[in-house]
Amino acid sequence: MSLSDALNGALIETEQEPRDAAVVALARFYAATIDSVGDAVMVETLRDLGPKLLAALEALNMSPRARAAVKGAVTGGAVANPLDELQRRRADRAGSA
Repeated sequence: MSLSDALNGALIETEQEPRDAAVVALARFYAATIDSVGDAVMVETLRDLGPKLLAALEALNMSPRARAAVKGAVTGGAVANPLDELQRRRADRAGSA
């Protein structure tokens, strides 16, 4: 299965609004571009387009992190960020030293 096939399957299962069309088109472009490159440039292409595709998917709430953030916002709960927790612990240690 290609990345484009996987994306299209996920898009069928995800609710989009008409205003999401540009982000959907961009995600499809990134996926098709990644699918079309040869093995020789795959790593470089993924390094460049992988984060961009992930950002597009997150904008559409199609990543686990984006869904967790939405769920936390809807339920009023805070979504834990491990980096925030580490920074809080570090600040606590610095304050008690």
